[in-house]
Amino acid sequence: MQKMSKKLINLPENCVDEMLDGVVKAHPGLSLHANYRVILTKQWADTKKKVALLSGGGSGHEPFAAGFVGAGMLSGAVVGSVFASPPARNVLHAIHCVSQGNEAGTLVFIPNYTGDCLNFGLAVEWAKSEGLKVESIVLGEDCALLGQDSSVGRRGMCGMVFIFKIAGAMVEEGKSLTDIAQTVRMVLRVLASYGVSLSACSLPGSGPLFKIGTDEMELGLGVHGEAGIKRVKIRTATETVKIILEAIIGTLKLKSGDEVVVLINNLGGTSQLEQWLVTGEVHKQFTTLGIAVLRIYAACIMTSLEMAGIQVSALKISGAHKEDWLNYLDAETKACAWCGSPMSIPPEEPLKDTPPPENHPEEHKLEGPTINAAGSEILRRCLEAVALSVISNEGHLNELDSACGDGDTGTTLRRMADGILLQLGTLPVSHPSTLLKQLSSIAEMTMGGTSGALYSLMLTMTGTALGAKVKAVTARTWAVAWIAGTAGTLRYSQAKLGDRSMVRIMRFLLKC
Repeated sequence: MQKMSKKLINLPENCVDEMLDGVVKAHPGLSLHANYRVILTKQWADTKKKVALLSGGGSGHEPFAAGFVGAGMLSGAVVGSVFASPPARNVLHAIHCVSQGNEAGTLVFIPNYTGDCLNFGLAVEWAKSEGLKVESIVLGEDCALLGQDSSVGRRGMCGMVFIFKIAGAMVEEGKSLTDIAQTVRMVLRVLASYGVSLSACSLPGSGPLFKIGTDEMELGLGVHGEAGIKRVKIRTATETVKIILEAIIGTLKLKSGDEVVVLINNLGGTSQLEQWLVTGEVHKQFTTLGIAVLRIYAACIMTSLEMAGIQVSALKISGAHKEDWLNYLDAETKACAWCGSPMSIPPEEPLKDTPPPENHPEEHKLEGPTINAAGSEILRRCLEAVALSVISNEGHLNELDSACGDGDTGTTLRRMADGILLQLGTLPVSHPSTLLKQLSSIAEMTMGGTSGALYSLMLTMTGTALGAKVKAVTARTWAVAWIAGTAGTLRYSQAKLGDRSMVRIMRFLLKC
């Protein structure tokens, strides 16, 4: 029996309607015609002389398409069940709504999937038979299946949102239905998308749609869990982006000197860390090839429920249309899910970055009491022995930490140990106060996180306590300095005995 995936829903059969209710509750500028699963912008009544733009498709791809309803993008979206096209009568209802008193006409964008083509197409034909001014364009920009045995054409993927944005901005300028349709067809010819997946997704109330190994990834898949062109062992981000860009560059025939606008689409289950990492990698690889990235956007645009993976969409910008298309992409929109903003637009003059500091170990002034050569050598050997012991026990320390923490104590301490060994020959072991401050710098630079701050602060304050006012280094002055350093560190933490915190051990030691 297939195991059902975990989801925060009530009943699977109600999840789409409850989701749509949540959309309009979060965005009061939208209205929901619940019986037809149609979302419209409430501002439509004020734009009767402008072309209406409609699109939609199955649920499970949120924020597509309802998230792109708003002035400057779509006038409305028709939503189907999860991964299922909306019925034609619902599409016709949306056309009726935006056609009332509107002489400019309606343009319907149909994602290139069989169900959408049939249902949206049927609704458009019904509307035309009623005498309504309506046209449709099938959108498909997937380049993974080019050259494969595919009779249905290019699938509609996240790049469709570029078309929503450009067409929506043209609507706001008062462009005609004919002009907008002509531009959309031009955009489609220079638009390409390619996706990869690391995991499967699951329909509400069901298990995963397909199986994929923990060490595998699917290349060129669609957004409904349909198979891609190839399954391979998982690659690094650099290698994966190279595969994606090779397909896109080949499709668009990009070369050095060309310019593109890029969209990185999170398929739903990819962390933000990975999403932004891939964004930087895409920009770097395009730039290395001499292809200028004029704009780059990254967000959840067209998801596949909880699928882990990404899609990259590139729009080639060139010729007489370059400035117009960029202006349309930069234009304001009230659609809640569009990820562009003024921060997406490069400044006219490059901003000057603050130059990085020179990369050399921080040096501290020699101060405080000294110890003789024999004592200095003993201290140096102690540091070396402790560092080597930490390194050899890295795995064991991680294992101990995994029982109560995140299992990285050994690795964190090893970084400091490596730093100590790297500087061992130059550490001021004859001046313990300065040595402790130097060790503080090593901890801060190598360990990071809470541990780095804790060790660095404690070593700094202990070194200060063992400073110029101390006449000699004795067992007592060492002990007093460490107690002072520990107590001083605790002033910066609210953790108490019994709390799950590293600091509680320090409070325990002070009580001993």
